[in-house]
Amino acid sequence: MRSSTLLVGYAVELFLKAGLIRVYVGRSKELFQKDVKGRYSHDLIKLSKSVEYPGLTGNREQLKQLKKVTLSEGR
Repeated sequence: MRSSTLLVGYAVELFLKAGLIRVYVGRSKELFQKDVKGRYSHDLIKLSKSVEYPGLTGNREQLKQLKKVTLSEGR
């Protein structure tokens, strides 16, 4: 169960980070890379707010749990 939840967490994170590219159109690649690693890291809630996917922002508790699993099981 944990490994499948970890994979779901990674998939959601990659989905959100792919959407984040839209926010950074016209900005430098370096700024994007810096913000992805530092500002957003694995914070799925912050990512979902920045990319404005309405279906995800309402699932705050689920995003918190996915982040927790991703950080604890992924390391």
